[in-house]
Formats: sequence, structure tokens, C-alpha cells
Amino acid sequence: MSQADLLDCSLANIQRAINVCQFVVEHCHDEELIQFTHFYYCTLNQNVPSLIILTIVISLVAFHLLSSTAESYLSPALAKISDSLKCSQTLAGVTLLALGNGAPDVFTAIIAGGGNDDEGINLAIGSIFGAGLFVTTVTLAKVIKNSDELKADKNIFIRDVGFYCFAAFLILIYLLIGKVNFPMAVAFFSLYFVFIIVVIYQEWDAKRKRKNGINAQLISDENELQNRHMSFVSGQDTDDYISDAENNDFDKSYKASENLKDFLKTGYLKYESPEDQRGLLDDYLEEFENASSSLEAERQKKQHYSSNLVDFSIKNTIQKTKQHSIQFRISHNFLKMKSRIKSRMLNFDLQWHYMKWWQKFIFLYEFPINIVRDLTIPPSEEDQWNKWQGMILCYTAPLFLLAYTENLEAEVFNLHILFIVLPISTILCLAVWKFSHVSKPPSFLWIFSIFGFINSIVWISFSAQLLVDFLQLLQLVTNVNKAYLGLTFLAFGNSAGDFFTNPQLAKMGYGIMAMTGCFAGQLFNTLLGFGIALILKTKNQVIEFSLFTEQTMSQQLDNIIVATVLLFSFANLTLILILAKKSNYILGKAFSNYLNIMYAIFFFTATFFMILSILVR
Repeated sequence: MSQADLLDCSLANIQRAINVCQFVVEHCHDEELIQFTHFYYCTLNQNVPSLIILTIVISLVAFHLLSSTAESYLSPALAKISDSLKCSQTLAGVTLLALGNGAPDVFTAIIAGGGNDDEGINLAIGSIFGAGLFVTTVTLAKVIKNSDELKADKNIFIRDVGFYCFAAFLILIYLLIGKVNFPMAVAFFSLYFVFIIVVIYQEWDAKRKRKNGINAQLISDENELQNRHMSFVSGQDTDDYISDAENNDFDKSYKASENLKDFLKTGYLKYESPEDQRGLLDDYLEEFENASSSLEAERQKKQHYSSNLVDFSIKNTIQKTKQHSIQFRISHNFLKMKSRIKSRMLNFDLQWHYMKWWQKFIFLYEFPINIVRDLTIPPSEEDQWNKWQGMILCYTAPLFLLAYTENLEAEVFNLHILFIVLPISTILCLAVWKFSHVSKPPSFLWIFSIFGFINSIVWISFSAQLLVDFLQLLQLVTNVNKAYLGLTFLAFGNSAGDFFTNPQLAKMGYGIMAMTGCFAGQLFNTLLGFGIALILKTKNQVIEFSLFTEQTMSQQLDNIIVATVLLFSFANLTLILILAKKSNYILGKAFSNYLNIMYAIFFFTATFFMILSILVR
């Protein structure tokens, strides 16, 4: 055994050390935020019960900070930025708003895989692909069960699952090649931009086809209306004419109007993505407004009651359409629906004396955290605005950012950075005082949205780094492979939100939306989170990434666990495509049973190799 091996921070070397604390302080520096290893060996004196308690506390706090910061702070900031940039719903849905929903997974993967730890990339693979496998099997099975049966849109289903399957296949190819360099990492990350282009093209093509279909329907309705008018002028009794129209659902002249009403009731459930729902509604609205103008002119020329009824029906439908179309904005549909579900489940808005003991405990835990976040993350929504909070944030938000990035003592052009930041903060503070009211934000709220986005990222990065640092300790103490810790500890924690909220959405009638979130959300996390992690890891070095180059049996078993995650991810997605095609994209009970069985086989296989790896060590 070499001298370097004897000085390596491993469990065997720590157990052989005469002074354990001194050895750990000198040789164990893998953590980047908090030195949990030093704390456990020097302060807790390797007390196992204390480690168990610490594991529970750190896990709950870190995962809560990740999910609540992304949901309550990052998502509103991204939605506001999207509106300010006038992004289309399609573009926002696959970029900014998707980041708000997948931020915990994305930043955990980036910090785990892009750090200085050589095994961090294995942790990132376990986290990203493990979470993806869990969501696309167990969570999706629960969504299908709560929906009884789902009819997926063929094109969108193939797009999302196909891209996800190809991403897993590409990483498997890298594994077989034995290394990943910078161009290979960029190639993997570029899949994300290809995906965006495909999404935008599909939306444009679907909109074009819908528009052509609506034009043909309107021409048919106009011809029918002219025929009715000729019958009316030729002497048909008006009362009989109106009666016939009423008995026949206003006959064919109201067909387009009735179709739209039916869509508002049930039709939106047939479309897999929110951008399709919104796009279809916008098309109906535009075409029916034109139809309304045409029918209004006809009414003025002919002055008969039937035209009045048509005009009233279409105007009423347009008004309903304007009201309903707002419901399909992505930022106010999926993300806010999840927020309402969680709020209902926890019910923190009850008065104190009505709260149960555990609700009081959670409230006392959240209260100081929320105060600190509210004083460091600017609000992004108008209904959250408070003038005095905004004035304070002009100082606290930039100072918090400087403190986290360790730049409080930095200099710019030989001038201390605070001499630049504080005057700018003062000017902004005076502007807030002058141009805003107590509950009405200023016109430059977008500036606060940008700081809200940046500082939300800081909070999420802090929480993710806290988790990754603690996993360094767990891996050291338990000798468990990092990929396995990623596919269990990190994957279960980051997937908890999807596991509880997506099936609940399905139970409320949003099954297609919940199913889309299971695939598109995990695809986004994989391409963006793992893609950026690969780029950061390979910018200065080549990653040795092979099943066949490791010399020891334990290292080979560690790599086999990584390969197991990737192989099962690829196999599962491939079988999903095949089974969905055979069932005509109708997902029912048999499909959900397959998903649960697939994950059970994967979990027991990975656990077997993990136990074998520990025994070999």
C-alpha cells in the first residue's frame, strides 16, 4: 500500500489512526460548506445515536429548504421574468418555468457532479437518473391509478419519452467508451436545445393545423347561416324558425359555439401540455371574435331574432373563453396547483389555538426561516409587495449575495466593493420610497424579480451543498457507494414533491398534466442538471468513466451500480414506448402494475450490488 493510500480519507485509515480527530482534520477536506466529518469525529466522538438524529434533522431541513424555496420564491421570480421578457408560453414552459419546478434536482446534480470530488459524478448519476426512474415508475403508476385510465397524446408522449430514452442511452455509450471529455459533455447538454426546437416546432405545426381546421368550420357555418337567411326572407314563420333552432340546439349555425363550450368543460383534458391548451384557446378566441364581428354585421342588415341569438351565444362564449384561458397559463396552473395542494395538506393558515402539536412545531420551525428568506429574497409578485420590506431588501439582498459568494472584502478598481454597492442600494431604496405605495409595487418591480431569482438560486445552492456535504460523511461512515446514496437518499428526497402532488393532481382531474410532469420534468432535470455538471467537471480534465479500467473489485462493483441505474432507466423508457404503442397510448391498470414491478426489480438489483460492494471492502 502506497503512502498516498495511507493518507487517504477512508474509513479504514480513520480506524487505524492513533488520534482519529487529528487525522480527520489533516486529511478529510471533501466538504465545501460545512465540515460534517470534523464535527462527527471530533465533537460527537463517533456517537452513532447522535449521527442518526443529525441525519434526520439535516435531511428534513435541506429537502424542505430546496422544495419550499423553489416553489415559493424561485418559481414566481421566473414567471415574472418570463412575462417581462414576453416569452411565449411554449418557450417559458420548457425553460424558465421548468427550471422553477425542477430546481432542487438540477442544482443538487450540478453541485454534486460539478464539484471537486472525483466520485461526485457518480452521486449526480444516482441522484438524477435514480429520481427519474422513481418518478417515471412509482409516481407515474400512482398517477394512472388515481386517473383510472389515461389517453396520452401520441406525438408529445413520443417526444418526451424518446428524448429521455436517448439521453440515458448516450450516457451508457459514454460509459462504454470509458471517458467523458468537454466536447462530449457539450454534446449531451446540446440535446436540451434540440428538445426546445422540437417543442417550438410542434407547437407551431399544431397551431397551424388547428387554424386551418377552424377556418374550414367557419366557412361551413357562414354558408349555413346564409341558407337560413334565405329561408327566412322567403316567408318562413319566425316563431317556427326560432323554435326549430332551439329544439335542435340552435341547429348547425351554433355548432362552432357549442364545440367551444364543450372544450371548456372537458376538452382541455385531452391535451397533454399546458401550452397546447392555451394555444387552442387563443386560436378559438381569435377566430370567434372575427365570427362575432361578421355575425354582428349580418344582424344589423337582416334584423331578425335568430341572428341575435347567434351573436349573443358567441359573445357569451368569448367572454367565458377569456376567463378560462387564464387558467391554462403554465405559471398559474401546474406550479400554483402544487402549491395549493401542499398548503391544503399542511394547513398552516389555521389560527394558533386550532393547530395540532405537530403543526405548531412546523410553524415554529418555519417562522424564523421565512423571516430570513423574506429579508434576503425580494418578492416577485404584486400581491406580495410590502413597501417597507422592499426598502430593507435594497440593502439586505445584495449584501446576502456578496456574503455567500465571499466577496464582502473584494475590491473593484482598487475601491472596496461596499463603497459601490451601498450607494446603489441607497438610490434604489429612495426610488422605492418615492414611487411605491404600502401594498402597490413600483413600475421597476422587474429589478426585484431579478434579485429574487439570483438569491433564490443562492438559497437552493446552499441547501443542495448542505445535502452533498452531509452525504460525504454518510458515505465515509457507512462505506456505501455514492451512486447508491444518490439513487436512494437524494432521489427519494427530491422526488417527494412529485410523488405526493402529481397523483393528487390526477385525482382532481389533471391526469394528463400530471403524467406530462413525470416525463418532461425529469427530462429537463437530466439534460440541464446533469449536462451542466458534466461541463463543469470536464472543462479542465477528462473524466475516467468506465466499467473496465478499475483495478479493484470494490471499484468495479461501484461502477456496476452506476451502470445498473443507467441500464434500467434506458430499458424502462424503451419498454414504456413499446407498451404504450401496443395499447394505443391508453395507460391503464396493467401499465401501472408493470411500472411498480420494474422499479422493485431495479431497487433490489442495485441493493444487491451495494451490499456486495460493502462485503468486498
